[in-house]
Amino acid sequence: MKIKSYGKINLSLEVLSKRDDGFHNIDTIMQFVDVYDEVEIESTNSNTIEIVCDEEGFPKDETNLIYKGWDALKVFYDGNPGVRVKVLKNMPIAAGMGGGSSNCACVMEALNKIWKLSFSKEKLQEISKNIGSDVPYFFENKTLRAKGRGFDFYDMIEIEDIPILIINNGCKVSTPYVYSKVELSKEEKMDKLIDSLNRGEIKKEFFFNSMTKVSSEVCPEILDIIKDMYDLNAKVSLMSGSGSTVFGIFGSYSDCNNAYNLLKDKYRYVFNTKAIRREYEG
Repeated sequence: MKIKSYGKINLSLEVLSKRDDGFHNIDTIMQFVDVYDEVEIESTNSNTIEIVCDEEGFPKDETNLIYKGWDALKVFYDGNPGVRVKVLKNMPIAAGMGGGSSNCACVMEALNKIWKLSFSKEKLQEISKNIGSDVPYFFENKTLRAKGRGFDFYDMIEIEDIPILIINNGCKVSTPYVYSKVELSKEEKMDKLIDSLNRGEIKKEFFFNSMTKVSSEVCPEILDIIKDMYDLNAKVSLMSGSGSTVFGIFGSYSDCNNAYNLLKDKYRYVFNTKAIRREYEG
């Protein structure tokens, strides 16, 4: 079975408070983009999981979220749970696009079919909450507002088919480090952005990411990329998640294409893409 494992961006992200369980309460807007890893899954007689990937720095052991998803599901399966998972990485690692979480969710969804477990989306999400805060979103298929740890979802206006440029120069940012240093928001701003989006507006003054200050101290290029985006007519440019990926929303595909052509050789990862409603294959 071959699957497209789509990435996401955080259209905005607000860190509100520290939780008693050690995590943080956030308020964010999660958006699928047409950038994906390619995942191939086949059953084996090995009774275990083999993870194959040529990307440097990609873990292939029990620290990989794919392994954790397989491990969480196999207890519900009476047969031989042996599988081989091959990942062709397109998304950068540890970059704020949820690549690892997406890989995990799509493998869990595939195993749900292969093993005929017949679990609902909600059941898979419940199982995945203990694997990673981003994982439950990747069982969804549209723009959603997320609160709490990041998996209390709320419907909002769906955003599709708007041109987006995504850039990452390979700098890795530790999410736990950023959370340990981030300044908590003193006012909740997300409602203003959602009201603006409901009016069909894309106005940069309503977009924000609480983590940018800390992450840009680790990777100063984040601010350089944001400036490049605005210099090339982006309507909004912002860091996604804890970074270091930066996205730019453009008013037209011609503007986005122009920015892509001028920046594609300047940075390591440059994706000329768009906002989508995600559909899994398989």
